Amino acid sequence: MNTSKAEYRVLRPDFDLEGIDTWVFDIDNTLYPARCDLFTEIHQRMAQFVADSLSISVDQAKEVRRKYFMAHGTTMQGMMHNHGTDPEHYMAYVHDIDYSPLQPDPALREAIAALPGRKLIFTNASLEHGEKCAQRLGVADLFDGWFDIRDAGFAPKPALATYRAFEEKFSVGGKSTVFFEDTLKNLETSTALGWQSVFVDPSLVLAEEFDSDQGRAENRRVADAGYVHACSTGLAEFFGAHS
Repeated sequence: MNTSKAEYRVLRPDFDLEGIDTWVFDIDNTLYPARCDLFTEIHQRMAQFVADSLSISVDQAKEVRRKYFMAHGTTMQGMMHNHGTDPEHYMAYVHDIDYSPLQPDPALREAIAALPGRKLIFTNASLEHGEKCAQRLGVADLFDGWFDIRDAGFAPKPALATYRAFEEKFSVGGKSTVFFEDTLKNLETSTALGWQSVFVDPSLVLAEEFDSDQGRAENRRVADAGYVHACSTGLAEFFGAHS
């Protein structure tokens, strides 16, 4: 069996960057690498918010969060739908974090700056959080537009209406648009709309053959999904393969 690893892999024969004129990026664990572990603190604050709001333990809150994420796309949407939570209060609380793990990334800046066409942000988080992340990375000035959860009317990805609103706001769509995202289900909608989709996940073992018996079940799930055009362990690895 071929168990050679790569950091980037094409999964669909119709993946083609030649005609791309719109580059769309998620923020958390995509624009910045998951190794920064920033989202761990956000997860902790989400759980604490739910625990305090519902007067339950943090462990119970984690289970509520899981159910709400599966049913509503985000914890916030679940809290809004089921408990009337004020989204502004929620976002201010969960994003009150230490951003110092994010440091300027000159290589990322150079790679994004060199991309032809527009560069856009598409996030389920708030604009304020996204801008802080991008500023810490030293890339905030490179983006031509931002679409946050408020732009989505608080209906998070992967809701089709949210992607339609994104397309309308920026007059984009089709195969000339490529989307970089770390949540697999969010790419199903983008591919259905004709975008090209790149799954970003540092845990992937990008082997030529997938073997779930050796801990590669996630890889098989990605490959079998059918709607992922390419996958990479990170943006740096993706752009490094195309430099």
